[in-house]
Amino acid sequence: MSCSQQGRALVPRLLLQLQQGHACGAHKLWPGQLAALSTQGAARFKDSFLSPPASLEFDRGRVRYPPQLEGNPLGRGLLRLIGAYGQKQQLANGAAILYNAITEQAEDKRLHEAFGLDPDAFMSTHHLLSVHVWLVVNRLKAEDRAKAAPFQQALYSDHFYKDTERRVYREVTVHVGKWLKKLEQHTYSYWVAYDQAVAGDRGWSGLADALVKNVYGGDLTMRPSAALLSKYLNRELACLELTPVDALYRGHIKFSTDIKVTG
Repeated sequence: MSCSQQGRALVPRLLLQLQQGHACGAHKLWPGQLAALSTQGAARFKDSFLSPPASLEFDRGRVRYPPQLEGNPLGRGLLRLIGAYGQKQQLANGAAILYNAITEQAEDKRLHEAFGLDPDAFMSTHHLLSVHVWLVVNRLKAEDRAKAAPFQQALYSDHFYKDTERRVYREVTVHVGKWLKKLEQHTYSYWVAYDQAVAGDRGWSGLADALVKNVYGGDLTMRPSAALLSKYLNRELACLELTPVDALYRGHIKFSTDIKVTG
């Protein structure tokens, strides 16, 4: 089999998910089953994300430099000389730590289950990564751009984009640039839709509509799951407003795990 034939054989799964915008594995079921899964799943987690909003600050430590440098005055002097302790590098370090926190949350199988998502589907994890990066970008909109802009750029370009690239390579081996461009276009359109939803007067209901369209491929039977995801995101937005911005810049964040199962 030629390289191009191998590539075509590996493309369909990712292409199908991109075309459908679907993040849940339930698209393989009949619509009636899909609706039942969404309704029952959302009902099981109805008591989740109800605790009062609180700061998400959580000590995650710092990026450690080689001990042979940090462990002596000469080494620390060299690190200072190359800017390792400067604001630019500290923001880059904070972005790396924060993206680890985002990945930890987006790969939590309990969240996938609560929101009716398939943890084995590429788009499922991609959507959860995307909405958590969006939460951070949204929180930093009102902050001083001198710090917020380079931090957001590092979070997106150095971590979210590169991580997406690695994940795409697991799905396809050819035309990776094409899929990355398509994903980037999708991501920006998602974020615009979410921004418009939270800025509107319909609150979590408007955000749920945007999530039905973008995360669940417009499948209205998944609205109960979209409503639960909307409730979670709105709570995280409120929590981030209570979180000191310096905690974000250091990456000292732990997203909510207020998941409760009933029945």
